[in-house]
Amino acid sequence: MNNESGVLTAFARNMEAMAQDQGALFSHYPTGGQDRNLLGDTIFTNSTMYSLVEFKDSIAKINSEKQKRTRVLAVCKAVFNKNPMQMLHDSCHFIAGDDPKTFEQVMFVYRHAVCNRQIFNKEIEKKLPFLTEKTDTTSKLFLNEYAKDIFSTTPRFALNVDDFGTYLEMLVNITTEGRKNTEICLIASSINEHKRCISVRFDNIAKLHEWTSENIYKQSPEKMPEKEPNSSQSLDDFSI
Repeated sequence: MNNESGVLTAFARNMEAMAQDQGALFSHYPTGGQDRNLLGDTIFTNSTMYSLVEFKDSIAKINSEKQKRTRVLAVCKAVFNKNPMQMLHDSCHFIAGDDPKTFEQVMFVYRHAVCNRQIFNKEIEKKLPFLTEKTDTTSKLFLNEYAKDIFSTTPRFALNVDDFGTYLEMLVNITTEGRKNTEICLIASSINEHKRCISVRFDNIAKLHEWTSENIYKQSPEKMPEKEPNSSQSLDDFSI
């Protein structure tokens, strides 16, 4: 039985529970149809740092990313070898789902799970130099490990709003071959002057961040911890 959106919701519920236990903040913002260009279904945030997460019903279905061949391979090529795009990618872009045997909720850095010849296994694809030989299964990150990290003072698995905005801009430029701008629609919730529930829409992550800082979290951006991209990250950083 397949229920990808249900898995996403279950992940978010556990994140909310762990945030409450740790006295931390957590929100998530689904990307809707924009996942076509973002290669991610939702944005996770602790109010100051951000991650982009693509969801599958289970990690056994990760190979379905090959259906997005042109866009995915363009990203795989862009994050090949050490470069600024790869550093940003490895710190914020994940693919997640249930383990089909244990039902444990797990995540992988997107490129570690997708940019390989097990996923792209046609003869022409096997010759692409930016694809690794196989999926790096040792890079599995359990959800509770991810939560412990982003609710810490110096998370490795999320980016500050400026770096995250830069990554999204680069990502969309790559997946659309520069044909579209980088505006996206992110939706927060609030209450209006009539005490009625409303949706509040934003066309980029910076505007959402500013609004939530002022209206939801009640703290200024200057007080929020930031992080520089970690150029020393390796596969070992994601090992269990």
